[in-house]
Amino acid sequence: MSVTWDGVNAKGVEQAYVDKNKDILANATFKGDWTAVLKFLDEHGSLINSTRPGSRSGFVPLHQAAYLGAPAAVAESLIEKGAWRSLRDLEGDRPVDIARRNKRDANLVALLEPVNHHNIPQEVVVKLEEYLHQAMHNWPIMEKANFRLPQVSVLMELSSGTLSVPTPGLFGGWQVSILCDGEDAKLKATMSSRMAGSATYEISKTGINEIGREYM
Repeated sequence: MSVTWDGVNAKGVEQAYVDKNKDILANATFKGDWTAVLKFLDEHGSLINSTRPGSRSGFVPLHQAAYLGAPAAVAESLIEKGAWRSLRDLEGDRPVDIARRNKRDANLVALLEPVNHHNIPQEVVVKLEEYLHQAMHNWPIMEKANFRLPQVSVLMELSSGTLSVPTPGLFGGWQVSILCDGEDAKLKATMSSRMAGSATYEISKTGINEIGREYM
């Protein structure tokens, strides 16, 4: 099953009601109103890993829970709703890093430790992400959207190892999957566009290899 990566971090790129809902969620998490946060996510669960439009921190609800020292039960509920423990904010921090730095409760810190379904050495993760982002070259509107490109660490956390990445201006998007784990880990990234056709790339720690292309 594919999970969706929400990379848009700017106002006015998505429909107005989406921006409004992201603001409502971000305001509730900023205040630490966890009852309101969890109730809102019951109806808008797809926003669990979304930032406020125009966010300067890249915080999503689990980052804010770590920062504020929310009860462990709150963090557990967010994780059950699909919050990614490995997601990095714009400073490169995961929720667990934020909780440790702010000396939060040990139970909260332990709960925020990422649990990976795929094993890829960190130095390989860095190279895979570098080449993945090169393959997903910036379309002009992606800059306008302040688009956050997907993180390989999140792929490792998912049992499916697969992310769907709707992409502004592409009239379609990307699907990124882990092909194999370990020192020789590889990714497959497929771009599909109703305007431009599709292209598929195999990504390794040594580079990018185009393995398929179809034209409209």
